[in-house]
Amino acid sequence: MSSHFHNEFVMKVMMAGKPVPERPEFVDVFKRLGVDIVHLAEFHYTADPKGPDDKRLPQLKALFELCEKQSDGKLLLLPGEEPNEFFGGHWLNIFPRPVYWVMSRPGQTPYVEDRPGYGKVYHVGNKQEMLQLLQDEKGLAWTAHPRTKGSVNTPISITTNHFLSRIVLWAQPGKRCPQIFRSRASANGCWTSWMI
Repeated sequence: MSSHFHNEFVMKVMMAGKPVPERPEFVDVFKRLGVDIVHLAEFHYTADPKGPDDKRLPQLKALFELCEKQSDGKLLLLPGEEPNEFFGGHWLNIFPRPVYWVMSRPGQTPYVEDRPGYGKVYHVGNKQEMLQLLQDEKGLAWTAHPRTKGSVNTPISITTNHFLSRIVLWAQPGKRCPQIFRSRASANGCWTSWMI
């Protein structure tokens, strides 16, 4: 499995009204490399994560349809994005099924509502609601690139945040591991994910 790919195919091709090839080039690249599961990180500063709903929901629907159509017996394409909201630092998420959610909750908008054509739609306005969404939909979130770039203070800031103390940290190969997590790290290094 490989993760954190900002192909932006949904926004640059599908939502831009360009012709959608039967098999996008990036799909063939992963197959040639022998990657069997790819977790995307779409909508990285290219879409409308905070809404309005009439933009955000079709973008998510296009992402889910892309992943379903391009997955086959050789490659599983998983929808995902790098929200970078609410928790601090850069982070990614994944859900076990398509989840429609908007990264804002203006006025009297309910946290969750049923919407024709989409089903359950969440509106998330703060870190408590983001954590609740991850719990409600059995999602997983992790630091996108710990201790570097926009995540320079994570995961340490997460482990010292009282609100997020319920989160379990896991190890990910390929990243240098802060001393505090050495006991949980493999010989290859460390990553941190937050399992709710």
